[in-house]
Order: sequence, then C-alpha cells, then structure tokens
Amino acid sequence: SDWFEGKEFDAKTFDCFEIEETLDPAKVMGRYFYEAFVTFNRKMKALFEQKNMRLTQGTTATVVVIIQNILFCVNVGDSRAVLGLSDGSVRRLSVDHNPYDASEAIRVLNNRGKFFVDTQGAEPLLRVFGLKSQLAVTRALGDWEFGEKIVTPAPFVTTFDIRTLNNVTRKVTPSLPTGLKPPSFSSPAYCASSTSPNLLPPARKRAINLPRDGDLTKSHESAGEIIGGTGKDTKLARPSFLTIACDGVSDVLQDEEVIELVRKEVGERGDMGR
Repeated sequence: SDWFEGKEFDAKTFDCFEIEETLDPAKVMGRYFYEAFVTFNRKMKALFEQKNMRLTQGTTATVVVIIQNILFCVNVGDSRAVLGLSDGSVRRLSVDHNPYDASEAIRVLNNRGKFFVDTQGAEPLLRVFGLKSQLAVTRALGDWEFGEKIVTPAPFVTTFDIRTLNNVTRKVTPSLPTGLKPPSFSSPAYCASSTSPNLLPPARKRAINLPRDGDLTKSHESAGEIIGGTGKDTKLARPSFLTIACDGVSDVLQDEEVIELVRKEVGERGDMGR
C-alpha cells in the first residue's frame, strides 16, 4: 500500500471475504482477488462519502499470497514485488500500471480518459488527467474522480509455481468473476452496507480472463493456468526472499539494486519463508 491518508481503513475491510477451500487454487483465486479489490474500492468510496472525506485520494496495492506451491502476485499501480533467487538473479512479479505502458494508455483512452504532460518537475511526466488532480498511475484503489473504468481497481494477477521458477516465463492473467458487476461510471458501492461474506457472488471453479486492452465488460473463459510448470522440484535457482516497495524506491533503484541491498543487509537466508 502507498496510501497517504485513510490508513485507519486499511485493516478493517478484508475480513468480509472468505477463501473457499479447493484442490486447485489457481483456478479460483483470480476471481477472489478481483472481488476483493473491486469490493474494497467500493466500500472505501461509500465510507469516504459518508464521512465527507476527499474522493481524490488513493493508494497503490501489491499483495503476494502463497498457497501450496503456487505464488500469486496481485497488484494495481506501481508498487513493485521483486523476488530474489538463490543464484543471485531477480524476478519481478508485479506489473507497473502507468501511462507509459502502451496497453494501459490504450485502455484509458478507449474509456474516454485523457492524459496530461506535467512540466513542473525536472523532466516532463505523463499523467492521467482529472479535473481536480493528475495521477501517475492508471490502476489504483481510490482516486474515484477519474471513474473506475479509467483508473480501475481491477488488479493484474501473476501466477507462478515456486518450485520451477527457473523455467518461468511471466504471464499476466487478470480475471473477471461471473456475478460481480463490472466497474462503471455509475456503479453503486458494492457490499457497502454490510461486511457479510454472503453478499459476495458464489464461488465458481473457473476464472474469466480479462484482455489487457479490453473493456472491463468483455470476458473470455480461462483455465487460470500456472506458469513454469513441470511440477518437479529443481535444485537450480530457488526463492530466497521477496521485497515489496513503493515507487519511492523503484524510481531511484533498479530491481537488481534493491535485491543486492537486501542481500547485504540481512544476508542470504536461502529460503523465502524464513
């Protein structure tokens, strides 16, 4: 999270979500992450409106969850998750959502968004344009003045088999669940009046794939595949540790520099879970 205000809300909301037990978590977790991010965003908006708080504030979010041998990285915005491996290499897990990503720029423009060139700093920066503010990211929680289709809370979900990371080719698999209304300019706050998990759509054991450059209302079936996977353990590069940092770090340090700093400070532990 990279949120400057409203921190008292961060820890309150996710207890309204339950994770269904399943033998194949990769097939259902995408829609749970989508439900969590979109529902959390709408609950925040309802609370902010109730308390007459500013609707121009927001946050990035990067979440990493490991279930069995499957690692899920879920993010909106430009806070990064980077994995340090035992052979000294690094693996970025998250995706930076900003106007410089061509597919994100196309998505914003297709949804009637606009961009603004900020010339106030040392060098010009491209930002998402709003009447009250300009934003450096194209996906976020909060920042409701832009509308959910422009600065969307819909996360990217990246899936890895941590036993075979050395063979992984990163693939982003965002997902759209059946039964949860897609974000729109006029969407009401979802699950705003109660924290009961029963208000969430029933779980289904398949995910819906959302094209990166498509509208949120378009959907295609997906098997929720796991990348990298022969399913066999390997003695090659293994996960050592994980870093999650906001753009205050990634703007000045490369992924390799971040991992090297951590190695020097805490030493090589050889196991991400220790």
